[in-house]
Amino acid sequence: MPKMPIGRKIFVGFFILIVISASFLWISFPSLTEINILSSMVVPLIREMNMLEKYAAKVRRLESKIEVFLLIGSEEAREEVTGTIKQLNRLSSAPGKVRSTGQLKEISSVAGELGRGVKALIEYMDSRTSTYKINLQIITVNELFDKFE
Repeated sequence: MPKMPIGRKIFVGFFILIVISASFLWISFPSLTEINILSSMVVPLIREMNMLEKYAAKVRRLESKIEVFLLIGSEEAREEVTGTIKQLNRLSSAPGKVRSTGQLKEISSVAGELGRGVKALIEYMDSRTSTYKINLQIITVNELFDKFE
């Protein structure tokens, strides 16, 4: 049997490696396309989850500020509540945010209702409306907090 020169052995070795690599690529190509499809679906969901987390943080902050406002009733507490409502409204109307699922739209509408309810509560307390109307508005705001959760 004749001996094969070293150059030819190297060539045959590289050729075998290329064939093996190509076969692995051919086998894994469908999996790669599935991974690409799944990743294109996951990225918008991650963005929506981040938006939902932001909403939750703002609403928790609003809830704590309202409690302070109802206990103290000071001008500073009132300003903190209105500032938090403005932040919540900015979040609801943030430009460039894609709301592809109904869940995010629903959260945004509940957050808007919550902001309007809290504004009405502040106006009632500022204008010294009857205790009955103020308590009714507090109940409405609490129901909106429950709806948000």
